[in-house]
Amino acid sequence: MKKRYLFVEFECPFCKEYLNVIDIVNSRLKPSDTIKIIDVTNSRATEVADNFLMEKYKIEDVPILFFDGFKISGVSSKDFIKEFLNALLKEEFEVE
Repeated sequence: MKKRYLFVEFECPFCKEYLNVIDIVNSRLKPSDTIKIIDVTNSRATEVADNFLMEKYKIEDVPILFFDGFKISGVSSKDFIKEFLNALLKEEFEVE
């Protein structure tokens, strides 16, 4: 089973950069292969890890991308995320 998760807060400006790229990626993947977007705003605001995946992956800062055994955490540029996913998915498609 592929483990593809993006942990974000929707108001986070850095998360928005990730979300823009992930929207493109997900539109080109089969539904079973998409990256699941998990909003952790409420869990972080109340300082309660009420999300099982948030606890499991020890999410403290966002954005964090888990993609088939790889982890990108913290602030990365939109271009970096595109290149990272292009390298992993080069046989499937190119991210625009």
